[in-house]
Amino acid sequence: KISVPEISSITEGSNCGMGTISLSATTTLGATILWFDSLTGGNKLGSGTNFTTPIINSTTTFYALASSDGVCEEGIRTPVTATIYDIPTITSTVDAQICGSGQGSLTAISSVGTINWYTTSIGGLPVATGNNYNPSVINTTTFYVDATENGCTTTSRTPVTLTVQHTNSPSGSGIQTFCDIENKSIADLSVVGNAILWYDAPSGGNLLNNSEILTNTSYYASQTVNGCESPARLAINVTIFETVVPLQPIDIPIMNVCDN
Repeated sequence: KISVPEISSITEGSNCGMGTISLSATTTLGATILWFDSLTGGNKLGSGTNFTTPIINSTTTFYALASSDGVCEEGIRTPVTATIYDIPTITSTVDAQICGSGQGSLTAISSVGTINWYTTSIGGLPVATGNNYNPSVINTTTFYVDATENGCTTTSRTPVTLTVQHTNSPSGSGIQTFCDIENKSIADLSVVGNAILWYDAPSGGNLLNNSEILTNTSYYASQTVNGCESPARLAINVTIFETVVPLQPIDIPIMNVCDN
């Protein structure tokens, strides 16, 4: 009986992105393993149980043959695949802004794989996975994303920022006075701020028109910065003084005084 050596087992390999990959095979009868780059013919690339591929940038199949003497190249070649997995990349992110502390929605898109969200640029464990993340924050916070597919992870994390706009009330004197003959309007009230809005109450209430004539009452001003209106309002107490109009001579009554 003539025994012919053959490949009894193989171990394939993979790599994240371009590189070399370690493959291995075992054989019966203590034969020598020869490695080739094609199923028939082609080039002999090496020999031995273990084989390191040349640098490759795509999945490639190599072939192992059990040679009885290490010279004979006749026989059945067994395919052994070296797999190259794509390294995911973050292709786009969407930052967000919220008015005051609360919850915002961040978005990230990857070329392939699952997106992971972190609170640090390196290290740590994911706090969430998926394209969308809805964290609750008090102040502006930057999160970081990477993507994983087939055990391959993006080479660096991409920042995604949730901006918290805290808008304070405008500033100005809380007491302002005018004369009635001036017919001043709300637009004449003096405050410092951006995109001022006037109300008739410290919260809620009615939005007032800047052309309304001032009266003896309190007005409340908010300001808006980056699309966020201040939750607190500046109170301004308005006093309207009546103007004393002197009498014309013709209107002054004649006063008669009797001497003693």
